[in-house]
Amino acid sequence: MTTLTRCRIASDADHLSKLELEEVSRQLRELSPKLAIEEILADEGKPSANGASAPNSPSRIARLMAGLLEQEFDALVVNAAYLPSRLPAGLTIGAITDR
Repeated sequence: MTTLTRCRIASDADHLSKLELEEVSRQLRELSPKLAIEEILADEGKPSANGASAPNSPSRIARLMAGLLEQEFDALVVNAAYLPSRLPAGLTIGAITDR
């Protein structure tokens, strides 16, 4: 019996973010077939509240980073253009994919 390592990877729920998440997941599966990846899309399936921020807005990226720090998921896929100039303490850029 093969034991799989579970990895929860999050991203925002807009179209580009979904594509980036799928690409990162595909590459990780190729590198490690024993990796069970769970893709988590921010706010997918949740009703929008009044004043909800737009995908990849600074407030949503900050909330996703807070979720990473709170261990809601193991990794976060974010387009480099949306990263803040300073990452919160405890976070680092783990990889950069080809364009």
